[in-house]
Parts: sequence; structure tokens; C-alpha cells
Amino acid sequence: AVGVRQADLSLRTGYTRSSISHIESGRQRATLEFWQRAETFLGGSVGLLKAFYELAAAEASLQRAASDARRAEARRQLALLDSPGQLPADDAAALQQPNKPSEQPRTLDSAPAALSWLVAAPPANLASSGNGRRVGQLDVTKLQASRARLKAMDDSLGGGAAYPMARDFVRREALPLLNGTFTDQTGRTLYDVLAQLTLDLGWMAYDAGRHQVARHHMLRALHFARAGQHRLLGGRVLAALSHQALHLGRLAEATELASAALLGTERLAPPAARAMFSAMQACSAAAQGDRRMCESALAHAERALDQQTDIQDVPAWLDFDEGGLAGHAARAYRDLAAPVLARTWAEKAVAHCKTDHSRTRAQRGAILATVLVQTGELEHAASVATSVVSAARQLQSTHVIEDVADLVQRIDPSRSGASFRFVREARDLLAEQPPSRNLRR
Repeated sequence: AVGVRQADLSLRTGYTRSSISHIESGRQRATLEFWQRAETFLGGSVGLLKAFYELAAAEASLQRAASDARRAEARRQLALLDSPGQLPADDAAALQQPNKPSEQPRTLDSAPAALSWLVAAPPANLASSGNGRRVGQLDVTKLQASRARLKAMDDSLGGGAAYPMARDFVRREALPLLNGTFTDQTGRTLYDVLAQLTLDLGWMAYDAGRHQVARHHMLRALHFARAGQHRLLGGRVLAALSHQALHLGRLAEATELASAALLGTERLAPPAARAMFSAMQACSAAAQGDRRMCESALAHAERALDQQTDIQDVPAWLDFDEGGLAGHAARAYRDLAAPVLARTWAEKAVAHCKTDHSRTRAQRGAILATVLVQTGELEHAASVATSVVSAARQLQSTHVIEDVADLVQRIDPSRSGASFRFVREARDLLAEQPPSRNLRR
């Protein structure tokens, strides 16, 4: 407007000519000092400095509004954990009494959440200027360490034992950090670990038979993963929701959620993640009697896992290996009534089980016992089933108790001495369970 060339302005401001070109086109931001020098050289009538201050004030206002919104969301999330009465009606009831395995949650539909995760844009900036203390990477590291300890308790003692402690930790230590002041980078890692923690809460509640509460936590984990722009972790949450939907008999939903996880992470998922999501597809297809689709998905899972190398960086929460694939395949072939293949996979799953994962070992043992019943090996089935009962006594896991109840229905106590001993011990264990569990006996 005043006839000055970019090269002339470059000499007066200390910026290169290409930088000035980028500033003019909006590709680069400039400091207050640049605008002061430009205003002095070009003349005050052009209004550059005034415009800079107006834009800075508008940006600060937007940041404050976004920060206020995040603090309000943090208070809401904290209130949901702190008071069961503030959950949806079905969730509040589920906190008091576990659901029956056949019950289908009537609220918290996962389809809209999955669609939002697939298409909605995450927040552009997660920096917060809250009223709380300064939050840094050390705080996030402490959360991650605590999360690992709580997860180890869940693996070894079951969700019923770990959930109360984990819930209190998230309420008292994790969620209040959202009220603090942190940078965008810290915000991303904070939302990342919050997603992991709330997903863990979902798994724990699921294992404890609190299906409404479990879904509630999982959907919030999906929200945190999207906010933190962690798409792969969001896919992991969808796989967890698919697992629960399958358990509750919502077969079409289970398939859709597993497919959404694959679709939403197809360009960034490491082989282990692709294998996990494909294995969930296989289990859903098997439950619907679709053997062709099941075996196709299992083949995809095997090929993906073969591509995973030890040097690749796989996060701890992406806990899927050969044992996980074998467990999914055993379940799928059991549901397809293909006991020979199911037995091969079930024995492999048990052999690959980690020593400190007591619940997983019991669940895979229950699958193996079921398959042995299908092949007519009742003595062996009863022996394996008895080991499941022994494990169940050391766990607080509604899932494992349900497995024991199912095995009682399958194993005839009159067929052998081992069968009689298993049924007697199993019935003693089931008799000790709270009546509210409504287990098959």
C-alpha cells in the first residue's frame, strides 16, 4: 500500500524476504518486535500494530474459553466418578449390582461415539491455563507408573479387586490434573494416560460384571483418546467395546466396532494392533456362524502378527501377542463347533500365557476344558476345569465365575471320578457367590 518492497522491509526488520512473504500469506507467525519495526518503517497509519494487538487479544480470549471448557469437562468427569447418582440411571444401578451376562445395556450406545471418533476433528490445542498447579511431564510419568501397578493387580487378582482402588486413584489423583496449567504437549500426554486409565477402569468393571459402568468408562476413554489426538489408542478402546458387545450377545455391534477400529487406524496401526482388531472380527464372525469370514479375519491377524518385530515400538497397552491370537482363535473355533482346531489353539493359548496373568490363564483354561468336552475327553476336561476352579478362588472375577458355572453345565458328574470332584468343588465355589450375580448353576 505504501510502495515498499519485501527486500526493503527485510533490511529494516531483520527477517528474510522469504519469511516476510510467508508472514504476508499467513504461513508464518511474527513476534511483537517484528510488527513494531514494520510499523515504524511503514508509518503508523497502516495500523499493523493495532491489528496485532487485536488478534492477540482475540486469541487469548479463545484460549481462555477453551481452557474454561476443559476445566468444566474435568469437573464433570470427576463428578461422574465421585457420585454414582450422577451417572445415567442404568449405570447407577450397575454400580450397586452386577448385570446378568445376558443383559444388554439400554443406554450409552457406542455407535455415535465410534462415528464421532472416526470423523470428528480433535481439539487443535490442549494447552490449559487453569487455576490449579503447574502440571508437567513428571506428573504424567507418575500416572503411568501407577497405572502399571493397578493393571498388574487387575491381571493377577481380577477386576473386582482392582476396580475400587483404580477408581479412587483416577478420581483423586488423575482427573484433578485437568484443572491445572499445562502446555499443549503435556496436555496430549495427559489425555493419553487418562484414556489408558479409564479404559482400564472399563475392563475392570467389565470383569466384575458391571457392564453398564464398564461401557460408561470405555466411552469416556474414547473421548480422552480423541481429545489427545491418539487415534491408535481410540482403536484399542473400540476393540474393548467390541469384546464386551460380543460377551453381551450384541453380535452385529461387536462386528461393527471391530471394523471401525481397523478402518480408523489402517494407515498408522502397527502389526500387533491390526492383528488384534482382525482377531476381534474373527470372534464376532464365529459367534454368528460365519466360518468363511472368521477364517479370513484370522488369516489377516496371523499375517499381521508375523510382521511384528521385537524392535518395533509397541506401547504397553497394546497387549496382543501370539498367546492373544491363539486365545481368540480358540474361542472362535469353539463357537464354530470345530473342536480339533479349537483344541490346538487353546493349548497354544495356555502355553503362551504369562505367569502373572492369573485371570487370563483361567479364562483360556476354561476354553480348553470346553473344547475337551466337545471332543469327548471328559476326564481331561474335568482335570483342566478343576484347575480353573482353583484359580477362581484366588480371583475376584465374575468372568471366571461365569466360566465355572458354564463348565458345570457341560460336565456330567456321573461320567468319572474327576468329573465328580470338579462338579463338587465348582458347586461349592458357586454357592459362595452373592445371589445378585444370577449365575447359571
